[in-house]
Amino acid sequence: DPATRYLSDGMTDELIARLGRIPTLRVVAPTSSFSLRGKPMDVREAGRLLGAGKIVEGSIQQSGPTLRVDVALVNAADGYELWTDEFTADRSEMFHIEDAIAKAVVQKLNLPPAPLPIQPVSREATINPQARDFYQVGLEYLNNRDPDDISRSVAYLHKSIQVDSGYAQAWAALAMAYAVMRSHQADEPPDTYYNDALAAANRAIALDASLPRAHEVLGLLDDQHWKWREAAREYRQALQVDPSDATAHQWYAIHLWFMGRMQAALREMQVAHHLDPLSPIINADLGRALCYAGHPRASLAQYRATVVLAPRFALTYAFMAETDLAMGNSRQALANASTAVTIWGQPSEYSLAEIGVSEAALGRKALARKELDALQQRATRQYVSGVLLAWLYWNLGEKARTFTQLQRAVRDHDFVMMFVFGPLGAGVRADPRFAGIRKSMNLPLQETQL
Repeated sequence: DPATRYLSDGMTDELIARLGRIPTLRVVAPTSSFSLRGKPMDVREAGRLLGAGKIVEGSIQQSGPTLRVDVALVNAADGYELWTDEFTADRSEMFHIEDAIAKAVVQKLNLPPAPLPIQPVSREATINPQARDFYQVGLEYLNNRDPDDISRSVAYLHKSIQVDSGYAQAWAALAMAYAVMRSHQADEPPDTYYNDALAAANRAIALDASLPRAHEVLGLLDDQHWKWREAAREYRQALQVDPSDATAHQWYAIHLWFMGRMQAALREMQVAHHLDPLSPIINADLGRALCYAGHPRASLAQYRATVVLAPRFALTYAFMAETDLAMGNSRQALANASTAVTIWGQPSEYSLAEIGVSEAALGRKALARKELDALQQRATRQYVSGVLLAWLYWNLGEKARTFTQLQRAVRDHDFVMMFVFGPLGAGVRADPRFAGIRKSMNLPLQETQL
């Protein structure tokens, strides 16, 4: 029922968060779980797509203030129901239902009862029911990862906090919304939402220091401000509480790219993919991780699999062009970058840079300069990453301008700097002037590859 979907999504997200904290249990992330919502699919097929041995499924019916939740634990191999039950409670007592379901699932899976570090019911019992409703709607929008929906998420999460300023999970979700908003609005400076995200994450931690989402947001914000030691500590803390947090594994992998630890980064991204196998961005990032770790052919295979999973996800083609360029296949890079433009409907700054670099590699410098001119013109109207301008300058032989733009990117806390640490940035990193960039980013002056 669309009218109660936010309730079922909220309960699903909460159950995933609770069960994901059990170290011996792998719990599929919300992104992948929600991608199958509403699709007529046999539970055995769902289990195959998710890589899950057991599936919890259920439904919510509302009659006035009363909720009825039907839930079942199903063996994905044969569709056999291992356990079913029905729960009825007032809407304000949803946390009691979530608590009972989580404990029942653990019991039916024959897991030791001790490792279920669920949030105490006494803490949730104080949450205002209206605040929880606003939170769950905001969470539903946040999980969509659509630019307009992220803005809607922020609005609803603010409503939740206005009703109950002590709602730690709402603050953590708001921090996440602000943290990812900039990646969907690249025409704004990198730090546009930094202070908002930082304040929300710190408030969440002050209310409940155990929330993984707040710690992973702090980790990302520390990374973006070149605070590497602090970022690593936040990611580890998030993963210590919730080992099944796919986003924390994904962001920690990106952190390791900056550290030059490409093999460790690949392992973290593989874990993220294992936990969230149907997430388009994690699938695309796995392709990038394979490329950065020195496996370009495996990278291309992963991108092709991602295209099958999400044919209209443009970043897959943009990232694939990066691997093509690393392999010296400039014509294919140009084709993939152009496909990304077709899907987006207009050239992004990233695709303009990729097309320009591909043209330069093909010896067509005039066409490369045309893309550079387009980027420079765009920069008069909106923010354009210094990294992308630097990439074009480097491939056009303008090294001084390359480093001028990289210095600007570092000052701006431009996270596109991650690209410089991949294979296409090897020439830039070998230039003696890059030592100054590393120093400005609080990185060791000597590069290490692990």
